[in-house]
Amino acid sequence: MSVDERHRVPQYAERPAAGNGRAPEMVINSAPGGALESDVAVPFLAEAPGPTQEGCVMNARPYTLAASLARPVARGYLTRNQADSALLATAMRGARTGQIHHDPVDVFRIARHILTLKLADMHARRELAAHHIKRLLEPMIGSRKPSRALLAEAHGVNGEEGFPLTEDEVRDVVRDEVWWSLPSGGRHHG
Repeated sequence: MSVDERHRVPQYAERPAAGNGRAPEMVINSAPGGALESDVAVPFLAEAPGPTQEGCVMNARPYTLAASLARPVARGYLTRNQADSALLATAMRGARTGQIHHDPVDVFRIARHILTLKLADMHARRELAAHHIKRLLEPMIGSRKPSRALLAEAHGVNGEEGFPLTEDEVRDVVRDEVWWSLPSGGRHHG
């Protein structure tokens, strides 16, 4: 497989069990532009990805994996198809190795349902955080606070909410609120 093909298709590698009775974990590597969040899991150090790749350790238990994939999917680091593929591969691998004693298709369906529920929850949390940021910014924009103060307060609200939005998304919310608060003569349409 060439370097270009490796960057387009996620690569899965199984991490050996640590001898602690836990199931083996998988490492997923992605292209430089689609880097995965470090909050999904701790990077696997034995086969750490190269400088042009970022990776994360993925749990071999499909239900735990489904819950941990919600944030990267909600933020756009993974597509829903990639997350579903990882869940299906985990369910099939678990059935093949004897760790899952149920029909792998049923396990996949339940894991996919868990992912759907977590995504709905994450979407609601993101919308709520954006709404709280907008409500906080209204009086600050009216009193003509500097943009760095607006950004600082917006990031503070995002942190209080558990960081559902990325830094760029918070900046976009602030920029949009400032834009729409300008008098209509100050906006340049074009």
